[in-house]
Amino acid sequence: MKLPKKIAHYLRGNVDFDSFFVLDIAVQDKENAVLLLAPRDITTDKFFCMQYRGHSYFYGSIENMMEACVKCQYLRPTATKRLTRKYHKSAEKACVKHTG
Repeated sequence: MKLPKKIAHYLRGNVDFDSFFVLDIAVQDKENAVLLLAPRDITTDKFFCMQYRGHSYFYGSIENMMEACVKCQYLRPTATKRLTRKYHKSAEKACVKHTG
């Protein structure tokens, strides 16, 4: 998968693009960003992933991951609400595609 240079600059480590899609990239400074990953298929993959400074952190729900982002001050609460809505809307569309 070819990514724009601006995005590729912040990717560190491995990202399993078969299992996850990039929900958001929260830039922290010139060298670091928080990469928020959501499962592509919620029927088989149950975990969300936050990557920061080469480390991966897994969460059982989008809400838990967003709570961690606020607690660590990576995102503001308003941004987490927007991303949570964005994820749920995309998940609803995926369910509609699978069911008919």
